[in-house]
Amino acid sequence: MASAHGFDLDTFERLRRARRLAVVFVIGYLPLGLSLFFLNAPQFTGTVALALWLAVTLASLWYLRTHECPRCGQLFYADSKWGQTNLRIPFSGQCMHCGFTLAHAAEDRL
Repeated sequence: MASAHGFDLDTFERLRRARRLAVVFVIGYLPLGLSLFFLNAPQFTGTVALALWLAVTLASLWYLRTHECPRCGQLFYADSKWGQTNLRIPFSGQCMHCGFTLAHAAEDRL
């Protein structure tokens, strides 16, 4: 569904949702580890919990990497399917191809 500003609003919302989820997982890793440490969780439980959190974090980053740009239709965070990836995932909000930014798109929607 294209808007008057020339980009797909559904793709834009999916990208923003996936980006928020990836940010939560990336930033939440350290607090989870510290809370397990200070709550004296058993070592096996803490190791398994952190390993699962890391696996989910990596999966969310891969999922985010596969999203297309709402404006140009190419991968938002990668040069190509197997090419170079933007290393600032998920903190970068700019398309590697056309320079489309999520911040400007959010302002355009209002």
